[in-house]
Amino acid sequence: MVGAGQDGKTAILIYNMQHFRLVGFLALGFIAFAEQPELRLSQYVVGIRLKGPSWKADLGTEEGRRMIEGHIAVIKKMTATGKLIAAGPFNDPTELRGLLIFRDCTIEQARQMAGEDPVVKSGQITIEFHTWMAPPGLKADQ
Repeated sequence: MVGAGQDGKTAILIYNMQHFRLVGFLALGFIAFAEQPELRLSQYVVGIRLKGPSWKADLGTEEGRRMIEGHIAVIKKMTATGKLIAAGPFNDPTELRGLLIFRDCTIEQARQMAGEDPVVKSGQITIEFHTWMAPPGLKADQ
């Protein structure tokens, strides 16, 4: 658009100069971004354990002890594969019961492994699985 006192050639020149400055600014921003150290993230699978529809808090029964023994056996089995790198309960009185972190596997693989847990099979625990991005090399304390 031609401003007051400007002919068409002057308006085009001003537009081109502004456009050139914007392109230059974006190019400088891209160069600055490109010079930053590369942030690499690895994909993990996180399983959030929740109280299920058949939740029972009483683990002092024979059935409860068998469930816990079976649960621990499945956790050990998943850990032995190298895919489960962290697992543990939450220590607060909510619907959230615990967390599982897997590496080098898909959500479906994690779901299949965790589905062998007797507390999952019985419906006492349900698990939501999500992909999670974090720096590579994440590992639990040994």
